Amino acid sequence: MSEDDRPGKFDERLMCFAVKLIYDYETKEGILIMDEGNSVHMPGVIQVFTQIDNDVKRINTFAEDKQDTFYMKNSKGAWDSYYVKSK
Repeated sequence: MSEDDRPGKFDERLMCFAVKLIYDYETKEGILIMDEGNSVHMPGVIQVFTQIDNDVKRINTFAEDKQDTFYMKNSKGAWDSYYVKSK
């Protein structure tokens, strides 16, 4: 499959093919949906969502319809990453 045939667009900051970005200002949560088989660059996804809202608390990433990882800001203000095991 060529790059032109893939869903979404390759984003240099995220280092993946991003299909959709969603941010909820009430819950302070972001969602990144990527093309199947992609994984995201952690510093890049955090940068993208903190530029939307510096108070973001959680970022969920999905490779197509399967959750891949999530990142949460801890009490010290640093980001922790969690891998979600596929079923």
